[in-house]
Amino acid sequence: MQHTAYIGLGANLGDRKGNLRAALERLGKSAGVKVVAVSRFLENEAVGGPVGSPAFLNAAARVETELGPEELMGRLLEIEKAMGRERREKWGPRVTDLDLLL
Repeated sequence: MQHTAYIGLGANLGDRKGNLRAALERLGKSAGVKVVAVSRFLENEAVGGPVGSPAFLNAAARVETELGPEELMGRLLEIEKAMGRERREKWGPRVTDLDLLL
């Protein structure tokens, strides 16, 4: 069964635009997932994290997927890890951040 899901994307380390594009590419190459729409990229101040954290580049994507929510979330975490995401501190800077919104 096909489902529509919405993914929030963010990056505030390294080549932020390149990181978002790479995450979208990896997501689109995932079995059972098709990226059908992507918002424009928006720059946002880092809020709630360590003082002096770099600004985020954010976007949202609509995907069509055969995966259930747990399986899709697992895939998002795999992509983050493969791209070098390290969870050292809550709300810390990151190469990529992928959130299952809906």
